[in-house]
Amino acid sequence: MSCPVDTNTDLITFTILVGGSEIDGTYEVMSIETEKTANRISTAHITLLDGSASESDFKVSNTADFLPGAEIEIKAGYHSKEETIFKGIVVKHGVSASDTASELTLECRDKAIKMTVGRKNAYFIDKKDSDIITSLIGDAGLSSDVDATTYQHASMIQFDATDWDFLMTRAESNGLIVLVDDGKVSAKTPDTSQEAVLSVGYGGTILEFNAEMDAASQIKTVKGYAWDSATQKVVNGTGKSSIKNTGNVTSD
Repeated sequence: MSCPVDTNTDLITFTILVGGSEIDGTYEVMSIETEKTANRISTAHITLLDGSASESDFKVSNTADFLPGAEIEIKAGYHSKEETIFKGIVVKHGVSASDTASELTLECRDKAIKMTVGRKNAYFIDKKDSDIITSLIGDAGLSSDVDATTYQHASMIQFDATDWDFLMTRAESNGLIVLVDDGKVSAKTPDTSQEAVLSVGYGGTILEFNAEMDAASQIKTVKGYAWDSATQKVVNGTGKSSIKNTGNVTSD
């Protein structure tokens, strides 16, 4: 397994590219924060030193480099050995000034943010949920990696919902986790039987860690009922936890 501190980490380096070109070397970057979370749109926040009270001007903000919609890529690493940690577009551009500092702040989102805009109505005939999810991702111009589902719906209706919210309901109904990574949206079945790919240790390679168990909503089984219009009978199905090997405490 790999370890995050196998390399020399005494010099952190980063590169910000806009439209494929590195930003002006005179721009003073104060902070970069990126976040990639399951079932969420990936984000990045960049803060640059900008603004001159004596000139009444925000020179960096007044360039076209960071206008909303600009494509942005962030690379980071150690000793100039960098990897891409975020790709997306600028969605929010703001300046602020106080008696201590003046700043340009940028909020960036993965291109999948397009799927969250506008409530829509749509009909899907004779489609599996994996087909519906793949179609929604493709309509946004994004690449996809979706695990195949089995049940084929005679009809499925998207009513007054954004493509993202509808995608999430179909993924959740099949126990899929949605991952958004640099313009690619994946809907995958969790596989806790795989070997770990990263080794970290408390007291060694972990800077901060939070873990908890919450049994407030823990149940052993779930039974669902529905009406079968073809047979004019009530049908039911039973499900139970499918997550295993989560530690030395079982879901029971």
